[in-house]
Amino acid sequence: MLPQVGLGLWGLAMWGSWKFGLGGSALLLLFNYFPTVSLVLLGVAIWLLFLLTLPKPALLLTEFAIVTYYFPFMGPYLHFLAFVLLLCSSMPVLLIPGGIGMALLYFFPRVMSALIGLFLLWQCLPLFAYLKEAFLKLIEAPYGVLEGEPPLKIKSSEEAVATALAGKTHYEVLNSHRAATSLELKACYKRMALMLHPDKNPEQAAADAFKKVSDAWDALSTSLHRAEYDAGLDGALGDGDDESHAEAEKEEVREFARSGDTGVPSGPPGLKKRKPKRH
Repeated sequence: MLPQVGLGLWGLAMWGSWKFGLGGSALLLLFNYFPTVSLVLLGVAIWLLFLLTLPKPALLLTEFAIVTYYFPFMGPYLHFLAFVLLLCSSMPVLLIPGGIGMALLYFFPRVMSALIGLFLLWQCLPLFAYLKEAFLKLIEAPYGVLEGEPPLKIKSSEEAVATALAGKTHYEVLNSHRAATSLELKACYKRMALMLHPDKNPEQAAADAFKKVSDAWDALSTSLHRAEYDAGLDGALGDGDDESHAEAEKEEVREFARSGDTGVPSGPPGLKKRKPKRH
């Protein structure tokens, strides 16, 4: 039995050293032999990280946890008493009701704790109502509310070409708006693509307009791409500069691809390119 256990631990150490390095192997062995010590060390490491990141909240929570652990009732009671005294120092009129409340909390802790919890819940009701209203608005209109009237539907191929080529944003190219839902946006794209398809529209500018509509739909077809594009519209791109910025980025990518210099070696170091044999 002992050789099997030793072989298993050796295999575990080897797997840990291959997967996580020597440090990972040592941690696995430490956790296997001393699980309690390992968890304590992990908790201390997390606490030290919290202390270095946010020292004041870490010390306050540590003091509260220690006092509450050794004095399960008196710890929170003393902290609440200190809070009441601090509050009464700035508003002495609250000294008498604060003292009465502390006395009731001392003699009837469960009843007063329930009343304090109900009071805090009652104070949070406006916040809950606001969150509920905001959540319902987000469900009904995930992309905001349209200000004004939506754009009129395009009825002719010539108008579709002019709208697509004159659009400054992807929404204008698709003859839509930013508050449109995904289904509305898809319907606008289908309508524009049908009117601008080279097989349906013989105009010379229809091909460029169709390509512009396709690019706009590629940027707005998924929620992630649409969120990135909307963030660009709301950010430093400005009103109307997003198309030129996107075109400049595409041109840089094309120039980089034409240069052929990808910055990635084509093979391992020291490998020389072989010249094709001549027959």
